[in-house]
Amino acid sequence: MRPHHLLLCLFCAVLIGCNDYSEEDFPVSGPSLHATRPPGPVINEIMFAPRSTTSSAGAEQPEYIEIYNAGPSVIDLSGWRIEDSPSPSGRIYTFEFSEFPSPNHLLGPDEYAVITPEPDRTVTGSRLQQCYPFTTALKGLSVYVDDRKTLSLNNDHDCIRLIDDKGNLVDEVCYDEAWHNPYLRETRGYALEKFSPLLSSSTASSWSTCLDGTCSGTPGKQNSLYLPAHETSRAPNMMTATETFSPNGDGLNDTAVFLLTLPAGAYQMTFTIHDRSGSEICRPADGLPSGPTARLTWDGTTTHGSTAASGSYLARAEIQGKTGPLIFESTIVLAR
Repeated sequence: MRPHHLLLCLFCAVLIGCNDYSEEDFPVSGPSLHATRPPGPVINEIMFAPRSTTSSAGAEQPEYIEIYNAGPSVIDLSGWRIEDSPSPSGRIYTFEFSEFPSPNHLLGPDEYAVITPEPDRTVTGSRLQQCYPFTTALKGLSVYVDDRKTLSLNNDHDCIRLIDDKGNLVDEVCYDEAWHNPYLRETRGYALEKFSPLLSSSTASSWSTCLDGTCSGTPGKQNSLYLPAHETSRAPNMMTATETFSPNGDGLNDTAVFLLTLPAGAYQMTFTIHDRSGSEICRPADGLPSGPTARLTWDGTTTHGSTAASGSYLARAEIQGKTGPLIFESTIVLAR
């Protein structure tokens, strides 16, 4: 359904996802979306401009580089290294995997290696663990700690190269801060993630901003933006979790939930609720930066905090993205 037809959905019989966009209505293109499975490890996530502290958690973010084994074979990282671009003085930052003490340097299929700096070279109690405590319990994660304060990654742009034990370039990304979600006011403290490990590392459209958690990163686990390679160009859709909700505090359908699924990309969302006269009564999201999957909710209250009456309401999601504006509308019944 094209945007100018959406008004036909206004207060029609209650629907689950009032839309029928197709890939032709919302085209997505770009060389990075033609995925081919790499033969082995790829650069999958980068934190290159960390915040010194976080206001809520008080943890200092570290720089890190995440490597993911997208191939079918176990890879021995002994002799492998990470390099960045030469500095103005010609200095190249290098990290040799085999320099870190470990019983082995094997990286199995679907496993992760994270390189992060720490002056005392200890993993326990490191900034990585403090900011991302989930890393302590992850299976299939190997953490490599360099004995320095930073990895010397530039905050604006730099190149990171993964080189094997024979000197072959396995993967390379020349990132730029402009690759972040353009709707963010501040990009410092946010990791760059790939939508899929199978996309090209060298193309901007393969990457966007991690918006997950206090420290805005997912080192050692599936990216928050992850889409299977065959879904990176999927048609946009909005679905409701239930036709009717009753915000009475009993724990059953207390909130109206809407799930937006979009093609790989960076977006900004505004989500509004309207009564039967068409008047806006609530704006649960206003200019919210988002990735290709978003969960929007309404708790049954108005902008002023009062309780909305029982009846039918229109939920409207307005989405801005690289390909232009997109609008979804769907009705929801509030029952008290």
